[in-house]
Amino acid sequence: MDRTGVYPMWIKKIYFLLIIFSLLVFIAPSVNATITVTVTAPSSVTQGSNIPISASFVAGQDGDSGTFYFSCDQTVSGEVDPQSGYSIVSSTSKTYTFTPNTAQTYSNCKVSDGGSQYSSTFAINVVAPSTLTVSGSPSSTTNNSGDTFSLRISINNPAASAVTTSYSLGCSSHTCSGDQTSDTISISAGATTTLQWTVTVGSSSANITFQLGSNSNAFTSSVTVPSTTTTTISGGDGGGGGGGGGGSTTKKKSQTWDKITPGSATIMHVDDPDIGLKMINITVKNPAQTVTITVTKLAGKPASVVHEISGKLYKYMEIKGDNINETHIDKVKIQFQVNKSWITSNNINRATIALNRYKNNNWEKLTTKELSEDNDYVYYEAETPGFSTFAVTGEEVTTTVLTTTATTVTTVAGVTTTIPTNIPSEVGGVPTWITVLIILIVVIVILGLVFGRGKSKTREKDIREKFTLLEF
Repeated sequence: MDRTGVYPMWIKKIYFLLIIFSLLVFIAPSVNATITVTVTAPSSVTQGSNIPISASFVAGQDGDSGTFYFSCDQTVSGEVDPQSGYSIVSSTSKTYTFTPNTAQTYSNCKVSDGGSQYSSTFAINVVAPSTLTVSGSPSSTTNNSGDTFSLRISINNPAASAVTTSYSLGCSSHTCSGDQTSDTISISAGATTTLQWTVTVGSSSANITFQLGSNSNAFTSSVTVPSTTTTTISGGDGGGGGGGGGGSTTKKKSQTWDKITPGSATIMHVDDPDIGLKMINITVKNPAQTVTITVTKLAGKPASVVHEISGKLYKYMEIKGDNINETHIDKVKIQFQVNKSWITSNNINRATIALNRYKNNNWEKLTTKELSEDNDYVYYEAETPGFSTFAVTGEEVTTTVLTTTATTVTTVAGVTTTIPTNIPSEVGGVPTWITVLIILIVVIVILGLVFGRGKSKTREKDIREKFTLLEF
């Protein structure tokens, strides 16, 4: 300060710089310590869905900390997890789960520490699960334990904006593999999302349920596992032979369905070599209720069968249907098996093996085709219009013997040729035309030799006559 009481200019500048420095010292730490929060969340979700709210935290240079919560003006206890929030001490990412209980707009949503540190605010529109349309197939099916079938569920969003929803599939006693059985997905406006699983049927009947948001029964597939009973009674061997045995029962297996409906096949797995059946595939044209199919191995020809069956008999069996008849049945495919040892020991032509049905006091041979074979059995399939008593038969391999009952004799220059006239259609497996061709070639060769020999003799005679004339 000079004598006039005024500070020099250079001192005033120093004071000014000190004031600015002090402000920077006290203000800068609080700015650098602020945690920046960025939130990602869907704008439209279904009621009851588990919606992920993603938050990214970036700490300041001096590393401030705090406990951060997700909330909206309308959120209530139990809708956010974790309710206690996350303790943030450094840069990181966290996910909150928002499960809205009410179909409404949740406004002023944010992630904050309850004080000066918070994200930008946003709104979430919560809609009823019925906003989305759910369809699936099959709605009901009947299968044996261990069978598999395909389950498809489609979710359509008819709204004008994307909707995020969670779902879960309850498979009960069955096993489902394929898409995730629970997940949160986003469905675009006007789009359809299709989910698919392969279901392995469990040991008992149980529904498969599909939950969408808060709708716990958005789709249900009813899976029925029919009861199976196997009964064994001693008596008879039931395999091979053609004589009647009084039809005594040796083994039976039955299966019951609550209902059989058109549109899908109903399969009964027998898988019993003793009975002789692999499975029965039934399709109906009219629905049938409380259906029981019983297959029975018979020890011999039943008393009700008054006609003997032609061919070599392998096995008699009976298939009966309760509460189902030919007015319900569209077609039935029966897969059966024949032991290779029986085929070999009885010299059976495999191509002649067939399933025969006894109906109206007559045996009808059903159209039968061979499917496959393994080390012990050959497997066949036959189609029948209904149930009855059946028999598996085969024909023995036959050998054709070439015989002649008449001949045609041709004499050329004293040589006689015999040609068979009674030639079978097949000789030792060789078609007739080949046999005839061979015979014709042989005959032509013989005739050529004969004619050639005749010409040779005629030439010798001419030469002798010429020599005789010369001598004279």
